[in-house]
Amino acid sequence: MYIGISIRPVGASPDEPWAWRRLGDALQSGGEPTESIAALRQAIALTRDYVDAWYGLGTAHAALGNRAQLMDIYEALRTLHSALADEFFEDFVSP
Repeated sequence: MYIGISIRPVGASPDEPWAWRRLGDALQSGGEPTESIAALRQAIALTRDYVDAWYGLGTAHAALGNRAQLMDIYEALRTLHSALADEFFEDFVSP
């Protein structure tokens, strides 16, 4: 199971943001966006400028229909990676 594989690095490296992002991505892919949000927030807490974690957080919130959070995530992405922020806006904020 992919999620099980993704949990192992978090257990072995709880201070590594990439491990939390990987877990968040696996949870999102497995249809667990709420749990994904928790993991991705942990990745961001460890590395505030982790663009991939911010983007993943946005996709998880979009999956849950949390429109209020999408604009905040867009603003964070805009300061970190403007081209990716524009893509995020078109895919998740503006529809």
